[in-house]
Amino acid sequence: MPLPTGIPAFVGFADAIAPLTALPQGVSLPAFVTYDSGTQRLICASVITEEQRQELLGLSSDRGFRQAVEALYQSTQPVVSLRRLQEFTNQLIGLPNGYLAAAVQGFFENGGTRCYVLRLQAPNESTAQAIALQSENLLAALKVLEPIADLDLVAIPDLMGIGPTCYKL
Repeated sequence: MPLPTGIPAFVGFADAIAPLTALPQGVSLPAFVTYDSGTQRLICASVITEEQRQELLGLSSDRGFRQAVEALYQSTQPVVSLRRLQEFTNQLIGLPNGYLAAAVQGFFENGGTRCYVLRLQAPNESTAQAIALQSENLLAALKVLEPIADLDLVAIPDLMGIGPTCYKL
């Protein structure tokens, strides 16, 4: 009989995704969301605010599009609670330069039953200013986890991708 696991939070690089067979005719997405016709999904790297959600919902009355927007909105929230690996792969996509997806996969494949994921936006440059901003973003992200009472471990598999100044947290 396997031992119960704790409830960790994984912090790392991932984009939120939502399945969408086709973008409705005439819909032009705002810059914060993209549509990949090859994988048939909406993709967002940042948190979608309520105002942005309403903006997206106002683009089309197509039922499939509206369902995809709602799913994407939920996946972009600061903390996503997961109970199985399939929820990660349905809502998030780990970035090629990150280790978040592998960490979450390893957790569930080794008997994990529940975790939280907190997404960080991947750095798009490696200047000192960009690294300092990532350090600030990481600290802000960790504060988001403070109210979660059942959390017992925080893992940051993508820490080395943020920059050396973060190691001094």
